[in-house]
Amino acid sequence: MNLSQKGQERLREIFKSESLNEQVIYNYFEFARDRHQAYLNRRAGLPRGEWTDNPIIREQRFCNIFREYDRLTEYYLNHIVPNYSGTFRELNQQELIFATTFSRIFNNEEFLRAVGVIRLDDPDKEKERILGIISDRLKRKLPVYATAYYTYGCMSYKTGTKELDSKAHNTVRGMFQDFVPKLPDITWKILGERDLYVARKHLMGSFRGIGDFISMEVLYHLTMIPVDWINLDINSWMSPGIGPRIFCNYLFKCNVGKETLALYSSSKTSGTLITIYKNWDELCRLLDIEVPLQDDERINYLVVENIACEASKYHRFKTYGCKGGRKFLPRS
Repeated sequence: MNLSQKGQERLREIFKSESLNEQVIYNYFEFARDRHQAYLNRRAGLPRGEWTDNPIIREQRFCNIFREYDRLTEYYLNHIVPNYSGTFRELNQQELIFATTFSRIFNNEEFLRAVGVIRLDDPDKEKERILGIISDRLKRKLPVYATAYYTYGCMSYKTGTKELDSKAHNTVRGMFQDFVPKLPDITWKILGERDLYVARKHLMGSFRGIGDFISMEVLYHLTMIPVDWINLDINSWMSPGIGPRIFCNYLFKCNVGKETLALYSSSKTSGTLITIYKNWDELCRLLDIEVPLQDDERINYLVVENIACEASKYHRFKTYGCKGGRKFLPRS
């Protein structure tokens, strides 16, 4: 990075900090540019060797900067949503909230395909069907959860039978026991709300297994659905996770070492990400980086947060030469 003194001063002015690591914000936009260009090149049908010249992007695996383009989200939008957002049934909206929550908790395409369409006309029958699928998959040592997600607090739904008391079993029992009866009220409140913070409160604690992270994941995915009865505003609120908070540690030089971090607060992280969102175009000009956005692609809070999460890993690889991570493999 070759930033003029005036450019450095402007960066400190934008972020209102004299303790600013300019290389971190450069790496943020460099990652956004190179990761998205790799996606566009792959989508255009280029050979894998021509997706990117960036060795970190080529050798490690990172999420897309737009969540809509990640594999599980594409599956959600293309194969789950159409089951509930097409021909209207009385239960469609409630089933959509349930199916969205279910898919974000389990987040495993193979398992979601096995479960198929979830209908709530007869909740007890549907619960037993899904529990049976879980038992069969666990018996055959097939995946149910993806490693990226974790649901907590479901032990209270156990039966006392070891074979039926896996985390997956208990989660499903909790969803049908406590979540389904509340769905009419929860659905009505969420679909009538624009503010993500308010909508999140309606989801949190609806059963012992859904907290802040899963609640926001559910709401984020609902904002991607192009129907006129969902009015949630993606830019109304954000709840940054660990990745963006670590990114801010690097940005404001709060890290006390590459292994130990004095974790940046969630509220200050939100403020920093909103600053990036509001100053996106100017920051691109200052850093002389153009992120190759297509005509239908728009930067929003979720995109800015998603980049920060992945850029924290990118910065670590680039700065410290960390090993490991998942390989950036082509989808099968």
